[in-house]
Amino acid sequence: MRICDSCQNDVLGFVYHCRLCDFDLHLCCASLPQVLDDGEHNLYLCLKISGLCHHCGGKGPGWSYRSQCKSYNLHVSCVKELLVESWQAMYFNADKNRVRELQTRIPTLKGTLKP
Repeated sequence: MRICDSCQNDVLGFVYHCRLCDFDLHLCCASLPQVLDDGEHNLYLCLKISGLCHHCGGKGPGWSYRSQCKSYNLHVSCVKELLVESWQAMYFNADKNRVRELQTRIPTLKGTLKP
């Protein structure tokens, strides 16, 4: 069994693997954007989390997206989860207010950071 070093999820299928350092990456995690932009704030990809994740509340291993002021963190796996929630809400025609809330790239950032 392989665990992705970026999102900490099981790797099923193709994987980038380094034999020297036993490093594994999902194909999608290997092409993560360096910056997430919700139209108001930017989050930058970091190889470790420096504080608690603002979505799940954990610290744990794996990569994260962090604000420039370094006070806001999201695990890569939590960002993936937020995107899936957004897509599901749109696909299943959820409550229109909920869909609007989820349609931003980083829905939990809205109004929580100082510009």
